[in-house]
Amino acid sequence: MSRDGAEPTVKPSHEAHVRKHLALTRGEDERVLAVVGAYRAGKVQQIMTRTAGDILGGATGNLGGLITSASMAKTLNEQRDAALDRTAGPDLPVAERNFLALTTGRLIVYKLGGFPTARPTKLLHDIPLARIEWIRKPGPPTGLIKASRFDIGVDSGEVARLEFPRAMAGQGVELIRKLIGLAAPPQEGDS
Repeated sequence: MSRDGAEPTVKPSHEAHVRKHLALTRGEDERVLAVVGAYRAGKVQQIMTRTAGDILGGATGNLGGLITSASMAKTLNEQRDAALDRTAGPDLPVAERNFLALTTGRLIVYKLGGFPTARPTKLLHDIPLARIEWIRKPGPPTGLIKASRFDIGVDSGEVARLEFPRAMAGQGVELIRKLIGLAAPPQEGDS
């Protein structure tokens, strides 16, 4: 979701972008199974709080809005960082806005660009399914902000901490369900 409230959407051109990447990396025999936008963990709440601060500030004057939204965003960033479970491993670097593509052989993570159109701009990770060691499945969207958070652990010990906003939660949960079926890693809570 951008500052203007628009959700990152997955368009047919996004799938074509993935197919082009597969052709360049000798993955022509792979099928694209799912594509969806996702945010770095905590980003949805930060955007929504910033927007609420802007609205509140608009009612009290522009300077008040800037101060209010900046203060609220700083507080939420601190709360988000404290709430993330980092005991599973260090962060696998991801962008604020991401585009995930699941194929029959890999999970691909792109940075999702913004203005003038949301499109995959930079390849961040091309992770073969064999490198995925565990997945913390997303729960239903919860809280005021309604984001579904999930983690993916890879064999380097790093963890991709991401979330799907409410509008994309259905597509995101489906991508994770397919990923679990293909990679067959243990999920959190399994023994």
